[in-house]
Amino acid sequence: MKVLGGFISYTVLGKENGEFILAPYEIPQYPGAVVVRYSILDENTVKIDETEYTLPVGSVIQFIREDFNEVTERILFTNNASCLKSIQIATFKIECPGKITATIIPSGYNWDGAVDITINAIK
Repeated sequence: MKVLGGFISYTVLGKENGEFILAPYEIPQYPGAVVVRYSILDENTVKIDETEYTLPVGSVIQFIREDFNEVTERILFTNNASCLKSIQIATFKIECPGKITATIIPSGYNWDGAVDITINAIK
Protein backbone atom coordinates (compact mmCIF):
# COMPACT_ATOMS: atom_id res chain seq x y z
CA MET A 1 0.00 0.00 0.00
CA LYS A 2 1.46 3.37 -1.00
CA VAL A 3 0.19 6.67 0.32
CA LEU A 4 0.05 9.53 -2.18
CA GLY A 5 -1.12 13.08 -1.76
CA GLY A 6 -0.82 16.29 0.18
CA PHE A 7 0.03 17.06 3.79
CA ILE A 8 -3.17 15.76 5.42
CA SER A 9 -5.42 14.32 2.74
CA TYR A 10 -4.25 11.07 1.21
CA THR A 11 -5.09 8.60 -1.48
CA VAL A 12 -4.02 4.99 -1.13
CA LEU A 13 -3.06 2.89 -4.12
CA GLY A 14 -4.67 -0.51 -3.69
CA LYS A 15 -6.20 -3.37 -5.62
CA GLU A 16 -9.90 -4.13 -5.96
CA ASN A 17 -11.28 -6.93 -8.14
CA GLY A 18 -7.85 -7.39 -9.69
CA GLU A 19 -7.53 -3.71 -10.73
CA PHE A 20 -5.49 -0.91 -9.22
CA ILE A 21 -7.54 1.88 -7.67
CA LEU A 22 -6.92 5.08 -5.74
CA ALA A 23 -9.07 5.23 -2.63
CA PRO A 24 -9.35 7.95 0.05
CA TYR A 25 -7.43 7.27 3.24
CA GLU A 26 -8.38 8.91 6.51
CA ILE A 27 -5.73 9.36 9.16
CA PRO A 28 -7.04 7.84 12.43
CA GLN A 29 -7.49 10.07 15.47
CA TYR A 30 -4.57 9.96 17.87
CA PRO A 31 -5.69 8.72 21.33
CA GLY A 32 -6.41 11.63 23.66
CA ALA A 33 -5.62 14.31 21.08
CA VAL A 34 -7.53 17.54 20.70
CA VAL A 35 -8.59 17.43 17.05
CA VAL A 36 -8.76 20.43 14.74
CA ARG A 37 -11.19 19.32 12.01
CA TYR A 38 -11.32 21.27 8.77
CA SER A 39 -12.24 20.95 5.11
CA ILE A 40 -10.97 22.58 1.95
CA LEU A 41 -14.11 23.43 -0.02
CA ASP A 42 -12.40 24.88 -3.09
CA GLU A 43 -9.22 26.72 -4.09
CA ASN A 44 -10.25 29.69 -1.93
CA THR A 45 -12.17 28.34 1.05
CA VAL A 46 -11.19 26.61 4.28
CA LYS A 47 -14.14 25.47 6.40
CA ILE A 48 -13.39 25.24 10.10
CA ASP A 49 -15.64 25.63 13.13
CA GLU A 50 -13.15 26.56 15.84
CA THR A 51 -10.10 28.77 15.39
CA GLU A 52 -8.87 29.23 18.96
CA TYR A 53 -7.74 26.59 21.45
CA THR A 54 -6.37 26.93 24.99
CA LEU A 55 -4.48 23.79 25.98
CA PRO A 56 -2.10 22.86 28.79
CA VAL A 57 1.52 22.04 28.03
CA GLY A 58 1.75 18.29 27.42
CA SER A 59 -1.45 18.19 25.35
CA VAL A 60 -1.53 16.62 21.90
CA ILE A 61 -3.15 18.47 19.00
CA GLN A 62 -3.99 16.84 15.68
CA PHE A 63 -5.13 18.36 12.39
CA ILE A 64 -7.60 16.20 10.47
CA ARG A 65 -8.87 17.17 7.05
CA GLU A 66 -12.38 15.79 6.56
CA ASP A 67 -12.83 16.10 2.79
CA PHE A 68 -11.18 14.19 -0.04
CA ASN A 69 -11.36 16.68 -2.91
CA GLU A 70 -8.26 17.32 -5.02
CA VAL A 71 -7.46 20.82 -3.74
CA THR A 72 -4.24 20.70 -1.76
CA GLU A 73 -3.38 22.68 1.34
CA ARG A 74 -0.38 23.70 3.36
CA ILE A 75 -0.21 24.28 7.11
CA LEU A 76 2.41 26.68 8.43
CA PHE A 77 3.24 27.13 12.10
CA THR A 78 4.55 30.44 13.48
CA ASN A 79 4.95 32.06 16.91
CA ASN A 80 6.62 29.51 19.20
CA ALA A 81 6.39 26.73 16.60
CA SER A 82 9.45 25.17 18.25
CA CYS A 83 7.12 24.26 21.16
CA LEU A 84 5.48 21.64 18.94
CA LYS A 85 7.02 18.17 18.77
CA SER A 86 5.80 16.07 15.84
CA ILE A 87 4.40 12.70 16.94
CA GLN A 88 3.00 11.50 13.60
CA ILE A 89 1.51 13.07 10.48
CA ALA A 90 -0.27 16.31 11.47
CA THR A 91 -0.09 15.42 15.19
CA PHE A 92 1.94 17.43 17.68
CA LYS A 93 2.71 17.44 21.41
CA ILE A 94 2.82 20.91 22.98
CA GLU A 95 6.06 21.15 24.97
CA CYS A 96 6.18 24.74 26.27
CA PRO A 97 3.82 27.60 27.06
CA GLY A 98 3.08 30.39 24.60
CA LYS A 99 0.95 31.37 21.65
CA ILE A 100 1.29 29.23 18.51
CA THR A 101 -0.36 30.09 15.20
CA ALA A 102 -1.22 27.46 12.59
CA THR A 103 -2.23 28.80 9.18
CA ILE A 104 -4.15 26.54 6.79
CA ILE A 105 -3.57 27.75 3.23
CA PRO A 106 -5.82 26.35 0.46
CA SER A 107 -4.09 25.45 -2.81
CA GLY A 108 -0.82 25.70 -0.89
CA TYR A 109 -0.28 29.39 -1.70
CA ASN A 110 -3.71 31.07 -1.69
CA TRP A 111 -3.16 33.50 1.17
CA ASP A 112 -6.49 35.24 0.49
CA GLY A 113 -8.32 32.06 1.58
CA ALA A 114 -5.97 31.22 4.47
CA VAL A 115 -7.33 30.68 7.99
CA ASP A 116 -5.35 31.15 11.21
CA ILE A 117 -5.81 28.86 14.21
CA THR A 118 -4.49 30.15 17.53
CA ILE A 119 -3.21 27.68 20.11
CA ASN A 120 -2.69 29.19 23.56
CA ALA A 121 -0.42 26.79 25.43
CA ILE A 122 -0.61 27.29 29.20
CA LYS A 123 1.20 25.74 32.16
